[in-house]
Amino acid sequence: MFMSIRKKLRRFRIILFDQTELRMPQNHSYSPNDRIIHRIHGPGMVTYVGMVYIGLRFETQGNILLQWETADISPWSLDAESVWLEEAKSQARKALSDPVLWPESTFDFEEGEAAHSMGSHWQPFVDEAAEVLRNLPQMLAQAQIMEGFGLHRPVPEELPSKWLQGFHLVWPMQRRGVILTCRINADNKTTEMASLYPFWSEGIQHTLTLNHVKVWESGVEAQITAGLGEAEITFFDAHFLTNRLWYRQGGHYDFILTGLAYSAQPARLMELPYSPNPDVLAWRTLLTGDHDDGEPAELPTVLCLEGMASLLPITDWDNDDHSFRGPVKSVKPFADFLGQDGWLVRVTVLRLSDYETEDVNLDIVITRRDWQGDEAPVVGADMEGTLWLQGYLWMPQNT
Repeated sequence: MFMSIRKKLRRFRIILFDQTELRMPQNHSYSPNDRIIHRIHGPGMVTYVGMVYIGLRFETQGNILLQWETADISPWSLDAESVWLEEAKSQARKALSDPVLWPESTFDFEEGEAAHSMGSHWQPFVDEAAEVLRNLPQMLAQAQIMEGFGLHRPVPEELPSKWLQGFHLVWPMQRRGVILTCRINADNKTTEMASLYPFWSEGIQHTLTLNHVKVWESGVEAQITAGLGEAEITFFDAHFLTNRLWYRQGGHYDFILTGLAYSAQPARLMELPYSPNPDVLAWRTLLTGDHDDGEPAELPTVLCLEGMASLLPITDWDNDDHSFRGPVKSVKPFADFLGQDGWLVRVTVLRLSDYETEDVNLDIVITRRDWQGDEAPVVGADMEGTLWLQGYLWMPQNT
């Protein structure tokens, strides 16, 4: 029952705030089908009136459920709607008259040295990141220029004068290995290696809406935060120097995304207590029609997490580090990726209503070193773990 309700509620939103004992204001005078004005969303209609929540419907936002104390609504009138529309137009004119231009609209530059532990990304391969440096002379001698979308195409913008120049090298092959990011110092006379990190190119293509690019203190490394359907994700840009002049806030891009697991294991079977707020249950029943003979649908008191999909940032880790859980779709063994054997495992990590398909899959590289199961990963089983999310530009959608 719960899963069927989830599918029917794809385009409904519940706006939650403080979960203390809230009560409906005594002076409210709203009823279903009343027209209202919301301070942000504008004209709408009341769909549900409860003790703690009020349900609203807007032309652009769809159905949402708000707590009374944060609803920020007023009764509709022609004058009230005119005032709201004029204010919205005024804000739009102000935005047009004082636009934030590229690159400031897209790129955030870190001030000072932030904590980005690139060495942690070698955990699936070696005991200490310093072990990688033993092969550095060989890598530099045999490395190739990293191929990428922007390498052989005319760029849409000139490189800003204050931006550092640089390039990416790759070893031992373009498909997978090590990327060495090199920075050309401001005097244009010396080149130094800024970082090196494991790279796997064979991920899944996802269409993203770029929100902003955080450029690290080095000036040649960055993380991208982008919209994926109604979700937002942050990942490390493996080809930043090659493609940065193509990025625009709000632009739509196809990126190849891959997870490199720090750890992975068969998912533990978990059950959680489930006690829905009566208002939330009544609102869901109203919108979905999930009832028999006028009686609300009875939901379970315990939720089983079997088959659940999640991709969540890890508190106190870097922004591109995530925990994941989901069912395994495919398993492909690999040999000798930087000295390690393992599996490329496709896992459903999100389920979104505003994406191309409801199931959002991610290819995750799992070395035997970091696999914590007795047997190899199995299709159909649930898996969980932690990963570093990396990606690179495949194609802007407007080219």
